[in-house]
Amino acid sequence: VYPAGTQLPPIEALAKELSVSRGALRDALKLLEAEGVLYSMRGLGTFVSNSMGAIQSSLNQLQSTTEMARNFNLELRAKVLGVQEIEASPEVAVKLGLDPLKDRVVRIERLRFASNEPVIHSTDYVVASLLPSPVRPEMFEGSLFELLETTSQVKVVEATSTVSAVASSVREGRLLGISEHIPLILLEQVHFDSRMRRCIYSRDFYRADRFKFVVRRRQGAAV
Repeated sequence: VYPAGTQLPPIEALAKELSVSRGALRDALKLLEAEGVLYSMRGLGTFVSNSMGAIQSSLNQLQSTTEMARNFNLELRAKVLGVQEIEASPEVAVKLGLDPLKDRVVRIERLRFASNEPVIHSTDYVVASLLPSPVRPEMFEGSLFELLETTSQVKVVEATSTVSAVASSVREGRLLGISEHIPLILLEQVHFDSRMRRCIYSRDFYRADRFKFVVRRRQGAAV
């Protein structure tokens, strides 16, 4: 028996363990993957999904993680791991269009839980001047979008997003309750407010057995 989140052995080893042919095993694994029992990632292997199932969300519409979960009648609980006002690093300064020599950001690290299970590890960098001071951990237990709008009248309206498939590090695995090298979805975004100012740079690691992101594509005019 392989519990949720674990990786299946290679085809040859699993076929031998179950005393079946490799062809029959491949067919069975494809069926289980189609039913959502298993999921696979090229170069990493096949993994057992959690019984909670995956949340499927469109990237065509900008939503906070809290709003996305609400659409599925799912309440996410946030555990704030750390909040700190710091100088913008060169990388963060480039992402947010800041001066690393004088501009500061608030770094917020959170772990999101669904049904008491950790599913998202988030790190957000917010332009410090857009947040009330002093910042306190309890301010960031809900939606960051809603916090900015209610406290600073800053409405987040747009984002540039990059989606990557990554393998969990030792730390990510420990935080998300999974093994090392388990597939994760990294959603990296730069958010803009209604005045097209960059306001948030975020890096969110989603468990791949919990979330699926969908993009609607349309063919453009021929070039």
